Amino acid sequence: MTAYSATTAALIVERIADGESLRRICQGESMPSRETVRRWVRDNAEFRQSYTEAMQVRPDAFLEQIIDISNDETKDWQHRRLQISTLQWAMAKCAPKKYGEKITHAGDADAPLITAEAVDVGRRLAFLLTKSAIEQQEVADRGRLNEQLCS
Repeated sequence: MTAYSATTAALIVERIADGESLRRICQGESMPSRETVRRWVRDNAEFRQSYTEAMQVRPDAFLEQIIDISNDETKDWQHRRLQISTLQWAMAKCAPKKYGEKITHAGDADAPLITAEAVDVGRRLAFLLTKSAIEQQEVADRGRLNEQLCS
């Protein structure tokens, strides 16, 4: 177990914000283990806040890495494509609202989407049909009552 070090913690946060994995960071000399860093996150509110902020900006670093990879002609295109695809996937998982796929809900013929407006129209229609049925029943009842009174 390594004691908390503000200097080491700041370096870890900086490297994470630059897109480096915690596993790789912790493999370095004089770096704490991943378990130790996780304990620091759990037990130290200031470090937890810095770590969380670093994780939030990390996908932006992945975007910069994608640009660098796409411009690196020393690697073959298949290798670059795989790296870019992996980083895109990580970006979408880490920041789905910003980098995830935009999904449009359209429904289909067997299960169309019902909007709130459609539900309101359905309720109003049901109300009007019920009201109409009640009125028709009342008219029929009055007609029978008139017949009974006249006979």
